[in-house]
Amino acid sequence: MDPSSYYRSLTAETDALQVRVRQLMDEPHWLTDGEWKESVLRTVLRRHLPPTIGIGRGFIAGPGACSSQIDILLYDASHPLLHRDGDLVFVMPASVRGIIEVKSTIDSNTLHQALESLGNNAAGLNHGDHQPFIGLFGYEFAFKDPGILLAALRAASRHDPKRVVNHVCAGRSSFIRYWDADPYTSDPMRSGGYIRWRTWREATSSSMRSNP
Repeated sequence: MDPSSYYRSLTAETDALQVRVRQLMDEPHWLTDGEWKESVLRTVLRRHLPPTIGIGRGFIAGPGACSSQIDILLYDASHPLLHRDGDLVFVMPASVRGIIEVKSTIDSNTLHQALESLGNNAAGLNHGDHQPFIGLFGYEFAFKDPGILLAALRAASRHDPKRVVNHVCAGRSSFIRYWDADPYTSDPMRSGGYIRWRTWREATSSSMRSNP
């Protein structure tokens, strides 16, 4: 198996779906266009995630408050839902397996708001062993320097591990993941204190240490 070719094929699949939707519109309506881009990503996820994971959009209803609206909400399909109407769901925190914020373009206008929203929602989910997927997905990436995104991730965490956004897909070729252990060693002694985000971009990688 060639992992690089496989992941490029997933990118091509997502690109093809969003172009197909855009071509169906006589005149692009940007609000509808954004909603369809969320729908495109949900469609791709349904093709590749197991049936045990429900995929929708909606809200997390906790004991004292409700989350902001979540573009893509991944939840344990074996758990009861508080409410469902099509893709719209209301779930309890214990049911959540992941949340994803979707942006047409990650730029200076959208980056900090998206990370702040994700951090706020993540803070109510990350407890003990329950550490769901917290992701930001952007079809386009406006920054040439991925260090800007790494610095924004660190700032948005406010040095609190519960607020960490642990995955970012930015454009066609940039991916960021958060690690609390060194991915290049299985020695727990060498991994101690390893807390950082790493970014991969077209077969290169870099990292930034954080102190959440």
